[in-house]
Amino acid sequence: MISDEFLHDLPNQKEYQLAIDNYASAVAGRMKVGSPEVFFCASRAAIRVDIRWPIQSAVVNGVFSTHVLTNVTDQLSGNVAKIAVRLGFGGTSVDDVRYVVNRIRSTIDEGRITFYDLNVRQEYYQQVAPSEEQFGENHSRTTTETEDFIAKKAYILGC
Repeated sequence: MISDEFLHDLPNQKEYQLAIDNYASAVAGRMKVGSPEVFFCASRAAIRVDIRWPIQSAVVNGVFSTHVLTNVTDQLSGNVAKIAVRLGFGGTSVDDVRYVVNRIRSTIDEGRITFYDLNVRQEYYQQVAPSEEQFGENHSRTTTETEDFIAKKAYILGC
C-alpha cells in the first residue's frame, strides 16, 4: 500500500516531474487523442456530446426526477439531437457523466434517437429511458476504490 505521505510529496520531487515529462513526450509521439467530447457507438456512429449544466430537476407526472440535458451531434452528417437523460442512482458527477454518455450511445445503437438538420428547431428534448440496472445497486465508485486507482496510476507513472 502506498502511504499518504508518499502521494502528497510525489508531485514535488524533481525525479517525479522528469519521469512524467519523459512519459508524456513518449506517449504524445505515439498517439493522437481527439476531442474528449467525441464518443463512438457500437453501431460505428461517431457522436459529440455537449452536456448542458447544471442538471435539471422537476416534478414530472407527480414524481421528482433529475435530468441531464444534452445536445448530441452526429459527426458524420452534422445533424443534432436534443436529448434528456433521467438520473436516479445518486452517484458522483463523474458517474452521472459516464452514465449519460453510455445511455445515449446505447439508445443510438438501438435506433431510438432521431437527428435533425441544424435548421430544424427542436421544441422538446428526446427522452432516454433509464437502464434497468440504474435503479438496482449503486454503481458509483467508493472513495477507497477511487483513491486506490489514483495511487496505482501515480505509482506507475512515477516508475
